[in-house]
Amino acid sequence: MGGHGSVATEVWVPLVAIGTGIAAVALAYVLFTSLNGSSNESSSSSKKSLPGTLQAKGAFSLPAADLSDQSTLDERRRDFYRIIRAQKDLRFAILEGGKLASATDSLKLIEVPADIISGDGREPSSEQMEKILKSLSRFFDDAGAEQLSKKGIFSLVSATTPFAFAMKFGVPPMFHEPHYALLYHKDRKTFQVLWAAAINDKAEPVPADKRWPFFTVYLSDEIDTAIGGSKEIPFTYWAMPNTDETVAKSVEDFCREQFS
Repeated sequence: MGGHGSVATEVWVPLVAIGTGIAAVALAYVLFTSLNGSSNESSSSSKKSLPGTLQAKGAFSLPAADLSDQSTLDERRRDFYRIIRAQKDLRFAILEGGKLASATDSLKLIEVPADIISGDGREPSSEQMEKILKSLSRFFDDAGAEQLSKKGIFSLVSATTPFAFAMKFGVPPMFHEPHYALLYHKDRKTFQVLWAAAINDKAEPVPADKRWPFFTVYLSDEIDTAIGGSKEIPFTYWAMPNTDETVAKSVEDFCREQFS
């Protein structure tokens, strides 16, 4: 998951959609160290301990976003719009019977028509969001696109959930090459939401010529009811030393292993 060339590293702070500047790094570091003490030193051995309290595999739950609250809805719409507008960080896969639809299927990039993501990239209108979500029927079918909208599943494609995950396990909130994926169980008309990134064991970026030391991925349970209210969403996560050149490659390998 390489740190070679110009690549994206993101730092998330609460209620801020994008944290890539110096101020965001500082805020994230203060939050992290205040909750978890000073950052862990990297092990000098070839086998490093995982960051924070992460295990090789574990489970956690997070409160669902209250999409009846307009400010929360607006925030999640902005996050989803920003991610899908980038046309590089959101992927999808179709599953049947819990497996990839064919042996050759893997994650594919979600790209939407340029005319419906035009604008300044900050604040999508309700009409624009409706058009974007409706356009996803070409990937998932009409029923799937409708669920993304009506059940609020799009709200998990957000900066908030990875940050909450990092805080829950004491991980520095710095994510290198973050990727999202929508996994659509076509036969059951349900979705799972995946997020993955390369991470560090201390609150500082990795030099461009070095590989980020760890890879982590989480996957929601299948979502078959509307998101909102007091419900919690269960997730399973995996964490491991990073051995791939890119997060995209790690995510593809993970999905083949889990769903083939």
